[in-house]
Amino acid sequence: MWLVPFVIAGVAFGDDPTGAGRRVVYRAGSVTIRTMEFRGWKNAYHMTNGDVELIVVPQIARIMKYSLAGGENQLWINDELTPETTGEQYPEPGRYRWANFGGYKMWLAPEVRYGSPPDWQLDRGPCQVTITAEGALQLTGVPSDKYGIRFDRTISLAPRGTRVEIEQTMHNVSDKPLTGAIWDVTQLKSDGVVLVPLDAGSEYRIRDGAAPDEQWSAVEDMLLLRPSGKVDKAFISGPPGWLACARGDLVYLKSFEIADTLPPQPETPREVRSEEHTSELQSHSFISYAVFCLKKKKHNLT
Repeated sequence: MWLVPFVIAGVAFGDDPTGAGRRVVYRAGSVTIRTMEFRGWKNAYHMTNGDVELIVVPQIARIMKYSLAGGENQLWINDELTPETTGEQYPEPGRYRWANFGGYKMWLAPEVRYGSPPDWQLDRGPCQVTITAEGALQLTGVPSDKYGIRFDRTISLAPRGTRVEIEQTMHNVSDKPLTGAIWDVTQLKSDGVVLVPLDAGSEYRIRDGAAPDEQWSAVEDMLLLRPSGKVDKAFISGPPGWLACARGDLVYLKSFEIADTLPPQPETPREVRSEEHTSELQSHSFISYAVFCLKKKKHNLT
């Protein structure tokens, strides 16, 4: 079992998450948890402390909104797959069909062993939800029939400010030993510039082996991705352990530790993927700690 705590903090602006059937299920101090309908998903969970808000959709095992209270969602959502568009709560329940919903999710690493995307139980299996006495949201995932692994998450919100802590746990529920790790994927909107730091020992490669094209540029100690809509991916060695995306005057930062031993591709614990509508910040293997935040951008990118 691997325990992977994540921390999210940030500043954002924009849309108020309205939805039908809101019901308060927890309130202590400034922290409130409500059930609500979000983009057609029933019984989503809205967490807020008055400063920041988070929307969790257990039906597809994802965080689908992260913003300041009433702010713009920093996560990308695939509008074509929301129930308000499709009329479906669970696309083909019990059958595997990968659906790129967007948001923040967990996958199974390493890709060379388990493939991508994972089976439907790990990718989007509906989670059981429990609210702890301390106001944390516990999501218990569906065990994978194929691999005998279950993903669990515990999400808690600070009394004030923008800090959200997420503990992510991978359980071996089979009767045989398994080697693997958590693969964290954050899908952001594609109208920002992705920043990847490169120290003296860092190396990177583009998926097809080509040199950086119009999307990619190396500037001093930074690899930059300016998405053009082309599907592409970069693999970056570590350290340092952080990735970022600048949108407007904000920078979304994801930092994490990189362990000394990673199976079995230790050279690329950081990955960035570009698509038409989203930029993905990916980190995987034995990550023990990560921080998400949004900061005011102090310098223009050239």
